[in-house]
Amino acid sequence: MVVWGGLRPIASRVFYDCLALAGLSYATFTPTHLQTAPSDKTSGNETTRPNNLNGWVLVASVALTIGSAGNFTNRWTISFPMVPLLFFQGLRRIRAVNKRTWLLFMIQGLSILCILLAFKLSILFPAVELPPIRGPYHVGTVDVHVPALSITEANGGFDCTHLLPIRILYPTLDEPTWPKYLVPTTALEYCRETMRFGAPPPLQEYDWMLHTWRLVNSQTRRNASLAPGKDKFPVVVFSHGLGGNADIYSYQTMSLAARGNVVVVMNHMDGSGPFVRTRRGAEVRFDHVTNQISGSAVDKIRRNQTDVRVREVLAATEAVLRLDEAEDAWNECHDSGNELLANIIGLSFVGRLEVNHITAMGHSFGGATAITAAKRRPDLYHAVVAHEPAIGWIPDDARRSLFAKSKTNGLELAHTAEGLFDEEDHIYRTEDDPTVHDIDSLFLFSHEWWEKDYARCHLLGEMHKAGRLGPENGVVHFSYIQGAHHNGYVHVNAAMAGQKRWGNWETQSSGNCKRNPPAYHELFEQNTATAWT
Repeated sequence: MVVWGGLRPIASRVFYDCLALAGLSYATFTPTHLQTAPSDKTSGNETTRPNNLNGWVLVASVALTIGSAGNFTNRWTISFPMVPLLFFQGLRRIRAVNKRTWLLFMIQGLSILCILLAFKLSILFPAVELPPIRGPYHVGTVDVHVPALSITEANGGFDCTHLLPIRILYPTLDEPTWPKYLVPTTALEYCRETMRFGAPPPLQEYDWMLHTWRLVNSQTRRNASLAPGKDKFPVVVFSHGLGGNADIYSYQTMSLAARGNVVVVMNHMDGSGPFVRTRRGAEVRFDHVTNQISGSAVDKIRRNQTDVRVREVLAATEAVLRLDEAEDAWNECHDSGNELLANIIGLSFVGRLEVNHITAMGHSFGGATAITAAKRRPDLYHAVVAHEPAIGWIPDDARRSLFAKSKTNGLELAHTAEGLFDEEDHIYRTEDDPTVHDIDSLFLFSHEWWEKDYARCHLLGEMHKAGRLGPENGVVHFSYIQGAHHNGYVHVNAAMAGQKRWGNWETQSSGNCKRNPPAYHELFEQNTATAWT
């Protein structure tokens, strides 16, 4: 059964929940004491004894809920209502209470309300899992730290004092072992910071509402072997959006890897992610201060952040490409505690990466990052995929390149490009300077942003219609998804939080990409995994 956008309830969790609710209902509706015949027939007095089965079923229901979930809060939809229910059932076992019929009726009514509440919460906040990943390969993952690019070295060498955490997903023939969707060592901090960032003020301290995510597994195998053979795999470098990380975009990145791509997923260190733990144990948390700023002031701050994120993306790309050359690609940084993949897990990418087929990809803040990285290094990337890019957070050089006057002059919406650039910032470019339009591109928007014309998407659409978006003889797509919302791109995030029910979406497009998929995840697969491999 599909719940939201391809997500479906975890079958084992539904089974455990039903058993627990049935057990709690049995304990509520059966007597706590059983009448027995009088031992002295002449006295005529009846006696009672405890109903042990009632008590054992109650205990078993509690143990099943907490034990199967791993702790008290992972399945809070049942465990929280269970607390007052246990109190009420304890009262029923007091003989003095049993003698007062009115009190028993009140306790029974309150117990039933607790069970109904648990049932309702379990429906509103089900434990769901990602849809099956389809493709010719299974997916292997490895979490590593790569050296940052040196700012001072003229040759663009690595800065071994700063190590960037990334996740590499790659094709494998090994069967998945279904590790946890959220990394267990940082899952609690991730839920805490995500609630502080994304929830309304009254709920920001209730991070346990997201603990259900800790029940979800991913269809991958950690430290798997690379698919054997001589085939070379294209490389995709994925930059997450504001409040995201490598975990939250798992469906998109796993889908790409299952179709024969090596996917490098960033965990940005600029404070745009909920929580990152460095190689040396330092913690980088979400920048809540900047998130409270609005207007043009925050745009300037975000553009500076994009510069940092672009350097991280370029560093990760360069570092991974070195793996195609040698297993000890980061040899100069081994003294900094950096990993040797070949030594640790026997994983080698030597000669297996298609170094001339690299795509910069990202969502929202990550889309702005991908566009900027591709503009600044068109020699490194052959294509850019921008899912709802935050145009206002793109640094001025890349925005001027995207909305150059030669691309917008004469268009009906050309005036909407005014005000995109800082008046005090003068950037002069020559004909030889690289532009965003030099490489193949895909721009994909939600219906929500299209209707509100966020990120100048109407102007981009008109540029595409006029043949002014992307290279003249290249591949360019521009689409938006009917009925979709911005957070819908964070496939599991929006659905797990119960923010939006997803039906079948149709694609409205001014381009020539594939149309009318039955669900978002299939549209994603068609427009990325197929178009860019």
